[in-house]
Amino acid sequence: MWQTMEVYTSDIKDDSTVLFLTVMNRNKKNFYLKFEKAHILKDVFDWIKQALDINFPDVPISDYYYLSRADNVKEVCKVISAFGTGITDYKMIDVQLEQVLETLPKNLRDRITGDIERKQVEHRQNNDNEKSIMVMRSKFDFFAITVSKDEKVECQTIEFSHGKDGILFELSEESDGTLRILDLLEVLLSKEGKTYVIDELQCYRACWKN
Repeated sequence: MWQTMEVYTSDIKDDSTVLFLTVMNRNKKNFYLKFEKAHILKDVFDWIKQALDINFPDVPISDYYYLSRADNVKEVCKVISAFGTGITDYKMIDVQLEQVLETLPKNLRDRITGDIERKQVEHRQNNDNEKSIMVMRSKFDFFAITVSKDEKVECQTIEFSHGKDGILFELSEESDGTLRILDLLEVLLSKEGKTYVIDELQCYRACWKN
């Protein structure tokens, strides 16, 4: 086993752009079948790829997909209200996809349009009954684009209620503190068994104290 691994190592020793762990998980099925003890390399690779979520200060932690699931509303509202945000409810609101796309740079607009068209083709060719959801997220905006099995495309955003008067507020109208708490909802409520690494978490802690 060690001799085989030394061969793989020597192949990339002068290439600083390639990670050994990546090489050991590229077309190595037979290697792991032959050397069972080496399977730990695959386990580590899979954990990093699927269960490790690393977040940096300038990038949103969550894409808010958790909020778009109707079965989570009560649980989410309970957590949000516990932080004193004033939010009592939220709803997914239909918006015109064309209007959303018009606000985006052309290269991004073309890429999203292409992704939607590819999903429609996949549904048509595979007779897929499952809907596909594409999430677009920035600091002040959230949109969920759904492609249904009949290739129908719908776009929704999220709006929040702060009482019983029926008035809904857009994401951009919420305070910076509320946005940071919403960012952490996935971390607080996720049941996927992920490990989250959040750079500059003290920014969020300071926000909660206010």
